[in-house]
Amino acid sequence: MDMKATSIGTQADSRVLSPQGEEGSRIDPEVGESTRNGRAWRDALTLLAIGADVLLIVLAAGHQSGPLRYWLGLGFVLFIPGWGISRWLRLDWPAVELTVSIGASLALNLVVAQAMLMAHAWHPEWALLCLSIATLALLVPPLFHNWRSAGRMRAPS
Repeated sequence: MDMKATSIGTQADSRVLSPQGEEGSRIDPEVGESTRNGRAWRDALTLLAIGADVLLIVLAAGHQSGPLRYWLGLGFVLFIPGWGISRWLRLDWPAVELTVSIGASLALNLVVAQAMLMAHAWHPEWALLCLSIATLALLVPPLFHNWRSAGRMRAPS
């Protein structure tokens, strides 16, 4: 690989050859995997987020309480709505994607809470249900788009 001197240090060239010898699959220097192969962990995390979101909707709609709903709700508020947003941004670096997810989740929760307070309609359970349903609408389409495009990239048999 080419090494280029920068003011920060050295930077590796991000070009690699695929197994067929084609150029164009980019390497993320922090993770060491190609962005094409990095899709698998994002899809797995998206499926986990969808499962947690659906479980939280069922628990909240059934007025269930307990430690499972508490920890699931805390994880949802901190991560899942922002993960739906960051999937649409198609960021290259996992650390940036996770950071954007947390920041966007917290910001979105604050906006929803402020809107409910201004409308004199404060009800945390309704806020959680509405945000959970809206988050499902954000999480599902990128997942199906990735599966469709992955099918097109396969070589004909």
